[in-house]
Amino acid sequence: MQKRYCLDNSETEKIDQIIDDFFHQIREIILIKIDKSPNFEIKSYTFPRSDEKIEALLYRGQPVANVTIAKDEQGRTNLTLFKNIDDLRKTRISNYSP
Repeated sequence: MQKRYCLDNSETEKIDQIIDDFFHQIREIILIKIDKSPNFEIKSYTFPRSDEKIEALLYRGQPVANVTIAKDEQGRTNLTLFKNIDDLRKTRISNYSP
């Protein structure tokens, strides 16, 4: 799944809220459908000499959601949200099947 947003750079609260809500949604899906243990971590990666950044939600060390954050010359912030829990479901099912 991929979703995109384009917001004005001054809308920092809205940008943060979109990222927080997205990561919360992924956590809820995993906790309800896959595993009850809360083993989550958020990592942030920046690129040298660039305004681009990646925020990653990790579950047991595996990335389950990523948000790329890029600022353009027109004063906008472009967010791209990626959900990656299908592989997690397959891994969990294959590891625990009888």
